[in-house]
Amino acid sequence: MKKSLLLLSFAITLSVTAAPRRAATRSSVVPTPQVLEATDVTDRGFTANWREVSSADGYCVFVTSREEVTEPGRYTILYEDFSLISQGSVIEPVFCEEFSTTLNAYQSWTPGWIISQCIFAGGKIGGVIWTPECDVRADGGKYRVEMTVQGYAGQEIAVIPNSDESKKKTVILPNNGANEITLDFEDGTQDTFLRIVDNGFPGDTSGNYLDKIAYLDDFRVSQEFKADDDIWRLVDVCDDATGGSHDFSELPFRLDEKRLYYDLYAAMIYYPDPDDEWDWETYYSDFSDKQEVNLKDIVGIDSASDDVKAPKEYYDINGRKTASPASAPGIYIMRQGSKVSKILVK
Repeated sequence: MKKSLLLLSFAITLSVTAAPRRAATRSSVVPTPQVLEATDVTDRGFTANWREVSSADGYCVFVTSREEVTEPGRYTILYEDFSLISQGSVIEPVFCEEFSTTLNAYQSWTPGWIISQCIFAGGKIGGVIWTPECDVRADGGKYRVEMTVQGYAGQEIAVIPNSDESKKKTVILPNNGANEITLDFEDGTQDTFLRIVDNGFPGDTSGNYLDKIAYLDDFRVSQEFKADDDIWRLVDVCDDATGGSHDFSELPFRLDEKRLYYDLYAAMIYYPDPDDEWDWETYYSDFSDKQEVNLKDIVGIDSASDDVKAPKEYYDINGRKTASPASAPGIYIMRQGSKVSKILVK
């Protein structure tokens, strides 16, 4: 819901260079919703339930997986290489007509990517980019962002956590072509997201370089973890839920995880001037407790098919056929008959 509200105010500005409304801090004005047990649990998904808050205008519901850390070290929380985007190229990019674009399971390996004035360039994306939410509370909220940006020497790239301009970091690209960027941040939260902006060339007041576009390629968020810490990775999110339940019966980004968790917070929109519908603030509750869900690991007789008997074929993220990936960590596509799914091997 934070990103949706930010995009709304961002659209009102009619300018990709202006900052959207800053994300509001959590407030005791909105009571914390009580999470309830999941229903309609299948081998593919479930329905999340909670007790409604009378003052809430909506809810943001997160589905996550959990990895229990056994060895201390740096672990990846979010990784995306955009290799599923086949449209366009750097030479002939494809410009999306919609003001904002949400990447689906055919376009990204991870949920929650939103791009304003999106541009596809064959495994890369351009535009103003909002990343998925990441739980980066570990290590005292310190986290690292690593990304590859395809651009031009002299371009300025800004990275803004939770659209908070006071925490913004900028980088001037040193190279034409691929640039490797590493930024360290603090004050990570349970739902930290980042806004990534191509600010163009500082000092180009004549607009001579407006046709020079920077594209985001590989992107990673990581943290240092201690033994017995938990790593929470986003599986799905609904940022505009209403009522007391939401259907997560299909989880295209699940990556074969069976043990999942969900939690949520409530939001209330406040209008200081009731006669001005564009003057508003948002208050957020604290997160609810997490509710564990164990997906069913059986296939009923009615849903069985010839696919179950078909041989399994595995492909890497570049579409190359591979042997069984059981001993090689990474993300793979598994095809069995007409069934296609993504698998995460840790």
